[in-house]
Amino acid sequence: MPDQSTGDVTADGYHKYKEDIKLISETGLEAYRFSISWSRLIPNGRGAVNPKGLQFYNNIIDELVKHGIQIHITLHHLDLPQILEDEYGGWLSPRIM
Repeated sequence: MPDQSTGDVTADGYHKYKEDIKLISETGLEAYRFSISWSRLIPNGRGAVNPKGLQFYNNIIDELVKHGIQIHITLHHLDLPQILEDEYGGWLSPRIM
């Protein structure tokens, strides 16, 4: 691109969730659905929870509650930690179920 822009950072909801939730509230929307990323919460697919990932979701939920917005969470949305992708070969493997 002539201006050297990339698609590396797009909507940036990770950093701008407060602004986004404020806009949701100002628009008059009463509910918000978002997905919890298995890879963000448990990067190795099993074992320890990533505290930064957990804090991220806690922050979003707290902000939604603060604005009186009903929360709907998708626990899985085609997300598979890379280590499990490598181990099982992805969702098509009968071993992953």
